[in-house]
Amino acid sequence: MKNNKEIAQLKTSLKKEKLLVAVARNRYLPQVDLYFNINKKDQGSSFSSATDLEETEYKAGIIFIYPFYPIDPKENYFQAKKRLNKIKLKLEQVELSIKNQTNMLYSQIQLVKKKISVQTRQTKILKERMDLILKAFKERLIDLKIVYDIQDDLISGEQKYFYYLFEYQGLKSLILELTGQRLDYYK
Repeated sequence: MKNNKEIAQLKTSLKKEKLLVAVARNRYLPQVDLYFNINKKDQGSSFSSATDLEETEYKAGIIFIYPFYPIDPKENYFQAKKRLNKIKLKLEQVELSIKNQTNMLYSQIQLVKKKISVQTRQTKILKERMDLILKAFKERLIDLKIVYDIQDDLISGEQKYFYYLFEYQGLKSLILELTGQRLDYYK
């Protein structure tokens, strides 16, 4: 399921929304700025007057900002949290849906494998019967209609076999598309 495109897109959206929630939450936090300023008054021409503390002005301060409302409604923490929860819910729904579909497809694959196995045995039996019928026909023990009937049954059995193989490959392709992984159930 890790390689599923829809899940990968949702996980990327989830990461993006988590970052947006963090940004929106930070906008609600108080901000503190410290500042410090040194201003020298008329330094004069001599070196001693430039270093004189009486002529140097020092300013320091703290700026405290507490936001009461967000600047942009899109940056609202609660809106961002709601979008994040929606994406989490959608991701869980998609993962559950993929798990259910995968389980259903796996069950269908198991059934088709049984059908292929049964059809393989039945085709082998029909081939053996065809050999016996042909021998009996060469010795003129049976009618040509019986040979045709067995031949039709054999062709029908081989068609079913190939239909089941086609169905099996289709189911495997669906699982591959859902999970992004190659599964070898039938060898």
